[in-house]
Amino acid sequence: MDVNAAEWADWETAFLKAAEGVELVTKSPSLAAAAHLLCLYGDNGMAPDEEFVELAQMTARPGELKKVEVDVGYWQDTILFIP
Repeated sequence: MDVNAAEWADWETAFLKAAEGVELVTKSPSLAAAAHLLCLYGDNGMAPDEEFVELAQMTARPGELKKVEVDVGYWQDTILFIP
């Protein structure tokens, strides 16, 4: 979601809450093959309301939900995904 979107504060709060306690994957997963994927920052290719719906659907499957932390110096992000 665009950090300048009106929904940004609500998105960030909901995403970070959803990410709490989710298994952190330390090996590089194949995110291209992920059934569901959302980034905290960046373009998820959806309208804001669609991102909230997708996040809700993903968090309804807690045993399957995984997390990757990306930190390459100039870019940091948290990615939630279901393989």
